[in-house]
Amino acid sequence: MRPPVAATLAAAAVAALALLGVGCGSDDAAAGGGLTVSDANVPEPPGENAAVYFTVINDGDAVEVRSASSTAAPTVVIHETTTSDSGLLEMRPLAEPLTFEHGTTVLAPGGVHVMLVGVDELAVGDVVPVDLELGDGSTLRIEADVVDVGDAVHEGGHDDARAGVQGLV
Repeated sequence: MRPPVAATLAAAAVAALALLGVGCGSDDAAAGGGLTVSDANVPEPPGENAAVYFTVINDGDAVEVRSASSTAAPTVVIHETTTSDSGLLEMRPLAEPLTFEHGTTVLAPGGVHVMLVGVDELAVGDVVPVDLELGDGSTLRIEADVVDVGDAVHEGGHDDARAGVQGLV
């Protein structure tokens, strides 16, 4: 007995997506334009907002990010952390589009990051999908692991988080 055509097509589609790496939960994700993403993580949030941190290696020309979205939150904003005149840390949306220049860009605590606003409960071990819409119309999918807050800090810190990012003061 032959399997139904729909089941055969569905199996073929799943196999093709697996070969392309689409939707996989690996540490690295690749996209057009020479972008590779690694170390994607979300510190387990105590409330309804969560930050997404990751590293991008760009082996090609500069790539602009138009927007970000996620099924984990109704609102997703690319933020930067700045220091006010009074010395207080403040988060605000980037004034200019995020651009991944050739080289390595680290989005980390104290610098540029993706903010998920209005998330439902996230727990250590969950995986959060984040889609970055790029300037050429393509989408870069990032799958960030929800981790314990102590495991979320990147080695790069604040200075590296700003390296390679355009539109910052």
